[in-house]
Amino acid sequence: MGKSVMGVFGNVSGKVGNVNFRTSQGRTIESAYRAHISNPRTAKQVAAREQFAAYSQNLAKFAPVAADTAKGWYRPGNSFSNLFKGNYPDLIVEHGGDYEADWMKLKLSKGNGYALENASASEDNGNISCSWTYDSVATPLNGDDPISIVAYNSAKDICVYGVGVAKRSDNQATLTMPAIFGGDNVEVYIFAKSVTTGEFNNSAYLGSISL
Repeated sequence: MGKSVMGVFGNVSGKVGNVNFRTSQGRTIESAYRAHISNPRTAKQVAAREQFAAYSQNLAKFAPVAADTAKGWYRPGNSFSNLFKGNYPDLIVEHGGDYEADWMKLKLSKGNGYALENASASEDNGNISCSWTYDSVATPLNGDDPISIVAYNSAKDICVYGVGVAKRSDNQATLTMPAIFGGDNVEVYIFAKSVTTGEFNNSAYLGSISL
């Protein structure tokens, strides 16, 4: 119902039916009423919200790693936003109406650093053992590059980080797993950071390893 100040259709403000009235410089201005939907619930909007929530929930656990690896991807200093953007839209897939992560597509580091050749992972007495090949001829200045390993247990939603657990020239490293991981699978990732340039290489997914 409109609020009349100077008689019917004099100076009027408010809403009458589907028309909005407002007064400006002594004139009454009318416009079509547009309903404001504060919480849109169309199927497309709901799906977008669920997908966004899935990204946030699945990537949050990797924030401590991304604080270093992703801080310069797009917006300097905004590491989590960079991690989100760097993994969108490939990481989260729709399956049977639900959204879930395709862990082999997760990117934890990106850059022009030298790749870890022949990198692989395996179970070793309940822990994760990783190996790679260091070519001292091709990269003689990178033998001291720190190697980091990340293992994620999706069943328990726990991430284990091994930052700088070995040097490139070591050719192997072991990441100790909690005893409660026994019988579970963990998603394993590995990457290196150049001691000469400070750049990371592209993280490698080493598979889902059964403990």
